[in-house]
Amino acid sequence: MLRFKLLSKVFATLVFVVGLLAVCGWQFDIEVFQRISPNLPIIAPNTAISFVFVGLFIFSLGWMKREGYNPLKVSILFFSLLVSLLGVVTLLEYFSGMNFGIDNIFFRGKMGGNVVRMSPQSAFNFAIVGLVLFLFTLRKKRQIFWGQVLIVAAGVTALVSLLGFIYGVTGL
Repeated sequence: MLRFKLLSKVFATLVFVVGLLAVCGWQFDIEVFQRISPNLPIIAPNTAISFVFVGLFIFSLGWMKREGYNPLKVSILFFSLLVSLLGVVTLLEYFSGMNFGIDNIFFRGKMGGNVVRMSPQSAFNFAIVGLVLFLFTLRKKRQIFWGQVLIVAAGVTALVSLLGFIYGVTGL
C-alpha cells in the first residue's frame, strides 16, 4: 500500500512538473518547454494550467484531514470543479463550433491572434479528472467508487490517444 502512495506522489509530481514547464514555456517563449517531445503537439496553455492544478491536488490529497473544515479540502473542491468546467466548456466549443474565448484567458499576448485549444481528448479527460478529484476529496465510499469508474474512462481515452501517437494514426 505504501508503494502505491509513493507511486501516486511520483506521478503527481511528474504531471505537475510537465504542466509547470509548459506554463514557463508559454510565459518565456521557450518552445521546447511547450511540448514534451518534438514529435508531439504543443501543450495548450489551458492544458498546462490544468496539469499544474491536477498534479498539485493529487499530491496534496494525502495531507488532507479526514474530518472537519480544511482550507486545503475547500481549495481542492473548488479548483477541481474549475478544471472540470474548463474541460466541459472546451468540449462545448468543439461541439457547437463557437469560440467562448477561454483559450486566450492565459497568455493572450503570447499567442497573438492564434487559438491554441486543448484537444477534445484532453478536454474530455480534464472534465472527468476534475470530477474524480472532487469525488475523491469528499472521501465517501460511494463517491470514491464512482470516481474509480469514471477514471477508467479517462484512462482508456488517454491510452487510445497515446497509441495513436505511437503508431502515427492521427484519427486517434
